[in-house]
Amino acid sequence: MKTYVVTQNEIRTLTLMNFAVAALFSIGSACFGYWLNIRTEIALAGQLPAAAQIVQTIVSPVAIVTAIIFWVLGAITWYLRGGFISTIESETVPRS
Repeated sequence: MKTYVVTQNEIRTLTLMNFAVAALFSIGSACFGYWLNIRTEIALAGQLPAAAQIVQTIVSPVAIVTAIIFWVLGAITWYLRGGFISTIESETVPRS
């Protein structure tokens, strides 16, 4: 079993990074679900009223772009978290 010395500040940082990763991916998935719901409703609707045209041309693209942005930010945060963990592992001095 390996043990690592982790300071309280590092634990807080890891906790915040884990929260950020979860939140960013969740928000991105929610935006994607909203976009998917809009696309499904439009596909099943017959004649679209004017308000639905606005949703199709403005809200739908904004939802998918927002989802992609949050997913990318989540991936970047996940990558940075992995680097932070690697730094903790590399700076730990093995016990004899």
